[in-house]
Amino acid sequence: MSEYLSIPNRAGAVQMDETDALRLLRIPSDDSLSSSVAEAINLEDSHYSLLQKELKSEAEDLEAESWTLTVHQKYLKNLSKEAIKREDVIYELIQTEMHHVRTLKILLHVYMHELRKSLLIEEGKLEWLFMRNEELLSLHQNFLKCLRGCQKQSQEEGSDGNYQITQLGDILISQFSGPLGEKMRDCYTVFCCHHIEAMTFYKEQIQNNKKLQNLIKKVGQLTLVRRLGIPECFLLVTQRIMKYPVLVERIIQNTEVNTEEYKALVESLALMKDFISHVNTQVSEYEKATRLRNISLRLEPKSVGRLKDGRVLRREELLQGDRLLLYEGLVTWKSSGRHKDVHAVLLSDMLLFLQEKDQKFVFAAVDNRPPVISLQKLIVREVAHEEKAMFLICACTISMPEMYEIYTSSREERVTWTTNIRKAVDTCLNLSCCSTSDLLKSRDDVIKQSLIDKQRVFAALYEDTMEQEAPHSGLLLRGDTLDLQQGETLLKGAINEVENLQNLLLLRIKDPNLLMEEINTPAVIRSTESSGDANNSQGEIVILLAQRLYSLQAVIVQQDSQIELQHAFHSMSKQPTRPYSNNVLLEQEKQRNLEKHKEELANLHKVKAQHQEEQQRWEKERERQRIQQEALEMQLQQREEECRRREAMLSEEKVELERHRESYQQDLERLRESIQSVEKEKERLTYEKEQVEKIKSKYVPGNYDEAMSLYSNPSFRGSVVNGGGPSSSTPKRNKVLDVAPKVPPRKESMSIQTTKAELPIHLLSTTNQVLKSSAIHQQIPTKLATLSKGKEKGSKTKTHHQRTHSAGQGCIYVQKSTHTPPH
Repeated sequence: MSEYLSIPNRAGAVQMDETDALRLLRIPSDDSLSSSVAEAINLEDSHYSLLQKELKSEAEDLEAESWTLTVHQKYLKNLSKEAIKREDVIYELIQTEMHHVRTLKILLHVYMHELRKSLLIEEGKLEWLFMRNEELLSLHQNFLKCLRGCQKQSQEEGSDGNYQITQLGDILISQFSGPLGEKMRDCYTVFCCHHIEAMTFYKEQIQNNKKLQNLIKKVGQLTLVRRLGIPECFLLVTQRIMKYPVLVERIIQNTEVNTEEYKALVESLALMKDFISHVNTQVSEYEKATRLRNISLRLEPKSVGRLKDGRVLRREELLQGDRLLLYEGLVTWKSSGRHKDVHAVLLSDMLLFLQEKDQKFVFAAVDNRPPVISLQKLIVREVAHEEKAMFLICACTISMPEMYEIYTSSREERVTWTTNIRKAVDTCLNLSCCSTSDLLKSRDDVIKQSLIDKQRVFAALYEDTMEQEAPHSGLLLRGDTLDLQQGETLLKGAINEVENLQNLLLLRIKDPNLLMEEINTPAVIRSTESSGDANNSQGEIVILLAQRLYSLQAVIVQQDSQIELQHAFHSMSKQPTRPYSNNVLLEQEKQRNLEKHKEELANLHKVKAQHQEEQQRWEKERERQRIQQEALEMQLQQREEECRRREAMLSEEKVELERHRESYQQDLERLRESIQSVEKEKERLTYEKEQVEKIKSKYVPGNYDEAMSLYSNPSFRGSVVNGGGPSSSTPKRNKVLDVAPKVPPRKESMSIQTTKAELPIHLLSTTNQVLKSSAIHQQIPTKLATLSKGKEKGSKTKTHHQRTHSAGQGCIYVQKSTHTPPH
């Protein structure tokens, strides 16, 4: 797409000027100046109200960012990805076209309208500044109308927002071909060529007129303008035509191949590229012509340039004829060991060497060598072992050729120069040969027309004399003037007519009476078969003879011209005897070019072979990737199946876990109930334990067994629980001791002594405690222990109990003898 990328680059070259113009808009102005400008712009007047209404109508249904957001989501499910992408690009094309129309309307109906009202710029200059804008607006409004019409026609029945554009190529073809295409090409060519000059003029007006600055500020602050200034609008217009091929290519990528729509889109894309290429070419030629005019204006009037053949070139001659600027740049001219920087200018028929002096150009002067070189017989050669240098050999004269040694800044620059010079030399030679041939042909046509006119005059004289129509009024020439083999036929016919005329004259001289008899001879009858008498036949023979002779003369003239041209071409290719003649150099250069062409052709074949090899490698790589992709897809399917299987297993496990969870909840609930029952039982056992401790505290430790047996008696346990004493029916062998009289307890005896809780034997199984043998510790007062020792010695065989009352301790101490009573 390089053929349509040059306009943005040129537009970008003007970007600095536009930025300067915008910077000038921010210059603060005096209050006096601002008060002198017209009042604030009223957007509610009829002009702007109508404009806003038009813009709102054109932007209807185009506010969304993409087509996907304008239709229902259910409608998208029925379309493929390619169809959705195609509609998004088409929507972008319509949306950007609407914005382009808006930009053109801002230029014309806002900026130009306000400038015309302010009278700050003359009407003629104002029309020149906005050249072709109205025609462009008309063209793009028509284009937008067609696109919106196609959008409405594609609306789905019964739906307010669903549509799909399936036919777009015909609209694009009609816009970029035929009368519309020619008008588009002409308007954009003029607008793009005019762009740089218009921006330069606008910058000068802004810089020199502060009232204009204030007005542009006011216009730029309008919401309708959206901060777009005149430079920005101009730049957007020049860049618009580069957007069409990009959008159409994206539409083609998402269109089904081998359909009518696909073919129409491809044709429209070719038309767009040709349209942009034409505009680029015209803009480039216009810029080069402008640059050549600027060079001519900078050239010193008194400076003249001489050629090798002695001709002189002056400043005013640079712009004469069809001379074009092809290339220019700074080079270094080396001569006699010295280097001089010059400005080289390559024109369509010559090469100039200029040097800058006081901001002016003069023809360079180096060792009295001509600073102007004709391209008629110019030879370009590279310098061996020096990639930045080249030789220019001028062989315009018969004497020794002139050679120039030129250096460029880089190897790439040298290649560019040699390519452009060789191309210019070939074009110049072709034009020279064509011009010579055309000149000879024009002269031959003049001679032929003169002979035709002469033959017609002679025929008219015959008609006046013989009072009948002349049989031969034109020349005997074929349709193709290049067929020069008819000269022999014409010459033979002329000789025959001369012989016939000679025979008639001899007969008239010898015997006039025999004229009628001799005139009927076969030779004369063949020439005069349409005549009735001798005089008529003689006149007809004379006319026919003149016709053949004039025709023969015209053929000879044309043949001479062709012979001269062939001789000229043959002399250029013929090898002369002089080793340093011009033809030798031309032949050598021709051979070098031929060898170079052969080398380039070989390189082309090599590149083609490499390309085919690369394509085969790419095909193999693509096949390998396809197989790999299929394997990956198969693995992906297997993984998907495995994932589905695992998902089913996880679902089953989830159900099982849920069931276990419910069972666990039930078990937990039962466990809570069991714990509660155990707690209750524990409380009951604690209470019983406290009762047992109370019993233990009431009885002597030695009679623990009896107490336990007593406690095991239900009647006794009930009395204890109820707060009563032992039953009267208790056997005497229990030896219940009398209760000591109640004595007020001492303070020190009122302290609570904690004893280890021990359960009765019959309650151990309920608490899961282990039965332990516990020793009974008796607490006996000292006096009682002393007395008991003495008595034990004398009465070991008796069993007796001695009760000692201790009021201080408030308890009964029982001494049990070692004698065990009989059961």
